[in-house]
Amino acid sequence: MKFKVQFSKGWQGTWIFNAINDIRAWETAKDYINEHTQTIVVDIKEIWEIDESGNNIRKINDYETYFIPYKVNYKNGKCVLNIYKEKDDVLVWNEAKKVIKNKYNCEVSWIEELDIINKNTIRRLDDYKECQKIKNKAKKQMKKNDNLENEDIEEEVNIEQAIYKAYFSDGECSGPYIANISENDNIALDMAYFKLKQHAEYNKIDIKKIIVTKVEELNENKLFEVNLVRKEEKKNRILYL
Repeated sequence: MKFKVQFSKGWQGTWIFNAINDIRAWETAKDYINEHTQTIVVDIKEIWEIDESGNNIRKINDYETYFIPYKVNYKNGKCVLNIYKEKDDVLVWNEAKKVIKNKYNCEVSWIEELDIINKNTIRRLDDYKECQKIKNKAKKQMKKNDNLENEDIEEEVNIEQAIYKAYFSDGECSGPYIANISENDNIALDMAYFKLKQHAEYNKIDIKKIIVTKVEELNENKLFEVNLVRKEEKKNRILYL
């Protein structure tokens, strides 16, 4: 997707860039400021998603609205961590455990979700093992709903993800997107075909006239360059159809 950031304070101009979603748009704009400023203060006034012609489509939410505050209690104290709201309880636990281990060298005792405005406790998360059980139970139920009761259920606490880019035979390429990494990159390919359908519908193109020709895994440094290390390690990370 294409975005336009309006700077304020030290800078008064705009900058147009690509990002895979709203939260990455904020992070990309913030990183850009950090990389290009040393002695002046620059702030972000607003960020808009724009179309290919540069017209504003929508104004994205403020950065803070994409996070939920959690009170994390550990052996020697407690702190509040703002964690991306799209994460489920297991991933919240994983994030909290990683931060507390690195920062305080302690284990997490328990976690409470807080109200965004008043910072009052909304609920106390189940312990880590119970959250895993609940997540795995939900996954099993979803597979049953899809008539996949007989398939083996694998425990996936940390699902590995990567950023990909799909190329179409009409010479256009989709914006980068996130897909789970699977053994044969099936999910990445499925997402590529979904992007092809979106591309065709948005541009009113006959989908029969174009196909997906290649899918590349990209670096996660927001520069959207091909991940050469992974390409070398896993030859099927670049998929030719």
